[in-house]
Amino acid sequence: MSSDLRSSLIRLAHAQPQLRPYLLPLIREKEAMFADDAIMFGDRVRVRTSKGEVEATVVETRPLRSGNTEVRFTAAGGRDLKFTASGWTYAANARTLKLVSRQGAAEVAEISSGAAERKKERDEAREDFVEKGRAALDQFDPRPGDQVTIEYRGGLRKRETVNGVNWKTGKVGVVKETRMSPEERERMEAAFWQMTQATGYSVRPPAGRDTRWIPAHQIVAVERLKKPLGS
Repeated sequence: MSSDLRSSLIRLAHAQPQLRPYLLPLIREKEAMFADDAIMFGDRVRVRTSKGEVEATVVETRPLRSGNTEVRFTAAGGRDLKFTASGWTYAANARTLKLVSRQGAAEVAEISSGAAERKKERDEAREDFVEKGRAALDQFDPRPGDQVTIEYRGGLRKRETVNGVNWKTGKVGVVKETRMSPEERERMEAAFWQMTQATGYSVRPPAGRDTRWIPAHQIVAVERLKKPLGS
């Protein structure tokens, strides 16, 4: 069975619980011909984590372009785990994963349904978080070289130098704090200004400048980049 067909059938079984009694035996029969130790939806496994081993159920497998597989598990108490497996077999991941038993569709239905609902809630919460950041980017319009006031946890406010924006994640990039002399800071600000003037639009600062990415909704004020003296 090709990996694409296998993935399509597994996704279909995950999305249509009523078809699992028919699809899972078919998948397992074909997988057995290809590899007896393939990591499969519904498997009861033992997972080694940083806090020790836990038993969990495989609730989703997703092939990656790299040839590896993203595996999601649900352990006791509704604890969800994620692991990027090397390839798609237990043999290739023996240090982290161990197959305990294969389970039928009926045994897995409730577990996988709960995992899907929790994943949906996490995805929605993550998107709401990103949208807050995008709204702040739209409101403040930070540009490379600008000074922004960021409010950190505990109410601490600090001025930072913008190093870029990421609309996809709703974050603003700021220059990592380094020990910088006044002369070095002037040179950095001049570089920002020259690059902006030369290109006609806001660009990233000199290569090699490290960046920290911060949720943009933590911005409380922006001070625009000013033309350096002598420029």
